[in-house]
Amino acid sequence: MIDKKLKELQFPCRIISIILIAILIMMVIVFISEIFFTVYTLVLIPENHFTVYQIASDSNALKIAIAWDRPIPMNEIGFAEMLRMLDTKLYSPHFMPQNPKVVFQFEAWYHIIILGLTIFLTSLLWSIFHRICNDVSPFSNKTFVQLVIIGIGTVLAAFVPRIIKVNLASSLLGARFFLFSQDDGFRLILMAVGFLVLAIAYIFRYGTYLQQESDETL
Repeated sequence: MIDKKLKELQFPCRIISIILIAILIMMVIVFISEIFFTVYTLVLIPENHFTVYQIASDSNALKIAIAWDRPIPMNEIGFAEMLRMLDTKLYSPHFMPQNPKVVFQFEAWYHIIILGLTIFLTSLLWSIFHRICNDVSPFSNKTFVQLVIIGIGTVLAAFVPRIIKVNLASSLLGARFFLFSQDDGFRLILMAVGFLVLAIAYIFRYGTYLQQESDETL
């Protein structure tokens, strides 16, 4: 009966597995590109080629611009390469960073770490579907452990990187911030998803127990 159900799950699992591996490949390409570009700007672009500016007089949004061949005059910012939208809860026109290159590197490495964590959690999810595609029952201790890691990782990713970021920004850059504000709904959704995955993990754990009982009976 279990083998028959696994056969029925194979086709949708293959579709999901293909989608996940395509997403993983794209994320890895972006991840490698981000590392290369961030290191390139760190080593080869001088500090006076970075400029931070306010997008509009009535906006709190800031961007960092880079001029590749010379420093950027204020009246030519519109012709520069726009590379990084800054976190408006850390930086605003009330706190204009004195060293745009340091801020750019700080933001860039933060995004690289978040992307790396996302790749790791997505790879665990792909591994689960890949095993099901290969006629391996999802009810196993390995699946339980992987789901627990995904769930805990998702919950922690909702607020721990943000806490680390704002504290580092405060100590290294002197930025002032509000840790949570009205637009943090996505983080609450992320936490809810993480707890849902944890609940599913324990359902799988119970399924693993039932399968072991069935195997011992047979």
